[in-house]
Amino acid sequence: LPETVPGATYPIQAVVAAPPSTGTTFKSFSEDYLKYVKNNFAAGTLANAERVMKFFVEMFGDLDLGSFTLEHLEQFKAKRTEAGVSRTTINIDIRTIKAAFAVALDWERLTRNPFVKGKQLKVDEKAMRVLSQEEFERLLDAIEETWLHDIIAFNVLTGLRLGEIMNLKWRDFD
Repeated sequence: LPETVPGATYPIQAVVAAPPSTGTTFKSFSEDYLKYVKNNFAAGTLANAERVMKFFVEMFGDLDLGSFTLEHLEQFKAKRTEAGVSRTTINIDIRTIKAAFAVALDWERLTRNPFVKGKQLKVDEKAMRVLSQEEFERLLDAIEETWLHDIIAFNVLTGLRLGEIMNLKWRDFD
């Protein structure tokens, strides 16, 4: 401490402890997490998790799981943006990594989720393109294959997404 002078005030220095080490690297955790996703979720969810974990491992694979801060998520967002990845895809990546760290918390490998306050990127709303009745009829008239005609008509008339249509089973129909 500096020499004390009566009536003088001195700045207080805070001691900030580093996050406790978990002894687990992110790369090691990601391998366990991907096994968990494979056993508990659909193939599409697994493919997405594999993609996001790959990018995160490339950037932060050797970091201790407990040493992550919100700044790491911001670095990830910046790198993905610089790579020309769409804001929507980056937001999916953010949700995926936040979910992975939530699982690490559930597994008691972490005492806090460093990304819980992470913000997604703002995405401009795109104007929805809607076919007029005339355009819809012209589209159907132009399709020669009956099976394709029926699929397009079914899609437009129900408003189902492609994945929803592809996963329909007979039991789904009333």
